[in-house]
Amino acid sequence: MTARGAKASVPAIKATVSDLVLADGRYRIRRDANWLYADLVGHGLADHGWKFHVSSRPVDFRELMAVLVPFLLERGCVFKVARSLRVLGELNDGASAPASVGKAVTIYPEQDRVARLGGELVELLRGWVGPRILSDRRVAVDAPVYYRYGPFRTTLVANRLGNLTSVMAGPDGESFDGWATTAYQQPSWVVDPFRLGGEVGDVVGGRAVRLGTHYEPLAGLAESARGNVYTATDVRTGEVVVVKQARAYVAESLDGFDARTQLRNERFVLGALHDVAGVARFRDHFRHGEDEYLVTSFDGRFSLSEYVTRKGRYVPVERSEGGAGASELEESRSLDGLAHRLAKTLRDIHARGFLLRDLSPKNLIVNATGDGVTFIDFGHCNHHDVVIRGGTKGYAPARQFDDEPAEPRDDLHALGMTLFAATIGAEPVVDEDDADASRVMALRVLGRMYGDRPPAVIAAVADLLSADPETMTTAFTALVEGRLAGATRRPRFPAAVVHRRGPGTAALVERVLAQLVSRANRIVDDGREPDPGVYRGAAGIGLCLLPHLERPGVADTVARLAKFSSLAADQVSLRPGLYLGSTGVEVFLRRAIAAGVAATPLSPERLFGVADDGFEGVDVINGAAGIGLGHLLLNEWDPRPEHEDVVRRCLEALGEPGAVFDPAEEAEVPGRDTTLGVSHGEGGVVEFLRHHHRLAPSEESRRRLNTRVAVFAEQVRRFVEASAKPSAVPLCTSWCRGMAGMGRVVLAAGRQLGDSSLVDLAVECADGCLRWLPQLATAGQCCGVAGIGELFCDLVSHDDRFLAAAESAATQLLILNADAPPAPPGRNQVQPGSTSWASGAAGVLDFLTRLRDLTPRGTAIAAF
Repeated sequence: MTARGAKASVPAIKATVSDLVLADGRYRIRRDANWLYADLVGHGLADHGWKFHVSSRPVDFRELMAVLVPFLLERGCVFKVARSLRVLGELNDGASAPASVGKAVTIYPEQDRVARLGGELVELLRGWVGPRILSDRRVAVDAPVYYRYGPFRTTLVANRLGNLTSVMAGPDGESFDGWATTAYQQPSWVVDPFRLGGEVGDVVGGRAVRLGTHYEPLAGLAESARGNVYTATDVRTGEVVVVKQARAYVAESLDGFDARTQLRNERFVLGALHDVAGVARFRDHFRHGEDEYLVTSFDGRFSLSEYVTRKGRYVPVERSEGGAGASELEESRSLDGLAHRLAKTLRDIHARGFLLRDLSPKNLIVNATGDGVTFIDFGHCNHHDVVIRGGTKGYAPARQFDDEPAEPRDDLHALGMTLFAATIGAEPVVDEDDADASRVMALRVLGRMYGDRPPAVIAAVADLLSADPETMTTAFTALVEGRLAGATRRPRFPAAVVHRRGPGTAALVERVLAQLVSRANRIVDDGREPDPGVYRGAAGIGLCLLPHLERPGVADTVARLAKFSSLAADQVSLRPGLYLGSTGVEVFLRRAIAAGVAATPLSPERLFGVADDGFEGVDVINGAAGIGLGHLLLNEWDPRPEHEDVVRRCLEALGEPGAVFDPAEEAEVPGRDTTLGVSHGEGGVVEFLRHHHRLAPSEESRRRLNTRVAVFAEQVRRFVEASAKPSAVPLCTSWCRGMAGMGRVVLAAGRQLGDSSLVDLAVECADGCLRWLPQLATAGQCCGVAGIGELFCDLVSHDDRFLAAAESAATQLLILNADAPPAPPGRNQVQPGSTSWASGAAGVLDFLTRLRDLTPRGTAIAAF
């Protein structure tokens, strides 16, 4: 069925549904940011059961409501509907919540009426169309009615890793994850009411069905609600190809353009660019059901963003006469070579009359050696009379999101942002309220990295980001021709205010503190995803606020966070763990009580309970080292035999050095291996053993500590050396798996053991971080600048040059606008990620407070 109705205004949807529901005296209406709920007065819902979803296109939504809502009211169904076309558009966009695509209406039926109601819905809606709902099964192929077994009321439980998940409990004690995914799932204790004879699958003999008639899938490259991407073999020729799917009605605009429209556009563009070097080659285009597929050449395994993450940044050629010569650029794995190749291909694309409008690292494929790049994904390409809006935030210019006409300079801007990301090894910052923030911040970072005399290719990148069409074009031409010397002007980078410790630090602390208090109260008020933990939840925010209890409103906020954490720990059945579990929550609660804040400690069951199958590993985040360290700290404030017993069990769980962690991951790339460092490596174990030896010294505790320190110190020495290589990635500086955390641990161990070589090693870590600092684009404690700043503060008493280093970290935070964090996406504004200790304002505040006061830390494990 084609589009049925005229465009409906946002108020029309709410009015249509509300008027119909309220006219029936049995119902009441509830609203939140996304949904209108039609509740039967006096009717309670089960915890979980079979439910229906009705899919809809935005253009049909108002007419669908006029047909469906009276039907549901007549049958006494409880249901909810998307409250506006804007909300439905967000649900259907395929990006923000892939498992929610198509779910315009959710119906919660009586369980003894499921099969009958499903049949009636099909009869009512036969011929209507909407996006496929990936988490569900379809009742019939000719109606947009879907079903799955899922929660009616969400029950959140913390899993073994401390992550919140929705859990449904079965009749015999079974449990099943209730959250929808992009694949159908069904608990073992229920029987599908529409497929009593068993499931009809899409595999034959254990092998996936061919795509089209010629393409045998090999592996999945990407999974998306808009359509998956596969590598496949063309059985006719043996060629390995890429097959890209576009699902019907996903990301559809009110004028009827959806993901398939972009696929068709890409097919046309590839045909027109068939002889342009550096562009993927068209192979086939076919339809299967309502979906369409595009087949192109396979040009490499990794996108540019993936390649940089795995293999390291592209760095400028350092040569006084202006960079690499033209003859060197074709084979160079330098930023100069990358810029030259991308610019040449982009010039040829523009020469054919096409504007990409979505150039970014994810849409560039790198060959195995890193010196060849292929452009892919031309779905947003503008040409002739074809205008397709959109783009990638952080890479597209602000004017592109203001729906201004497409111009070549849009692609030049995106080229500049792509080269910026390739040379710093991180994604640009995205601010939902300011589309130009990414460009300005990129220029600030480049200005700090290179000053007023940057390498020629960096000057060209800055010119591409100048927003001046003439300057951008001159720089682009220079990149195309490979003649950078003298072709670009001296860039005018935005002035960066250099931070110096003093009154300005106190003012900066107050500014971040005010924002954090406001956001923390919003998290408590919202309460939809109650994360009580330290790493990303309420306890971590509370720990960072404790030094500020004398400031207006802070004590009340900490008390609210303490109550929230205590209740949420029970609500989600939180398991023991320092950063993601109940151990860290109890540390916060005990510290709050000691500071005079009203708080209720956790129950012994919540604090001391360890599952029968033991600890969740031995690391410091959620395993034995962290739990043991937490109980050592708790035992200092509240001595109890139970704490000592947990510490003993944690010590027994550690095993021998190096034998308890997972195999190394990408060990040749410093910063990629999660099994090194503090979070999941020997560093966290060393810190636990250091505190144990400090509080319960013995020959055995000293031997155990010395053994672990020796192993860890050797790992750190090799890591610091490798982090100076071009293959290193920014995470090599981090607290979690890099030099910031490693340095803090070896420094504390060196001071306690009187070992100056360990202190010297900490200095090497700090110097390594300092070299990286100007190009870092992540602010937080775990993976960013704030965590590095903590190491600098640790070393100020050893060498006062690290005070300047800590001030430099504060300057970098200002460059990144960490004192005024970018607005998160609207649907996530109350979630704690941008507020947390690990990656948000709480961790930034903790470092800035430390810089202001230069107070020593009791542990090398951040936040405690």
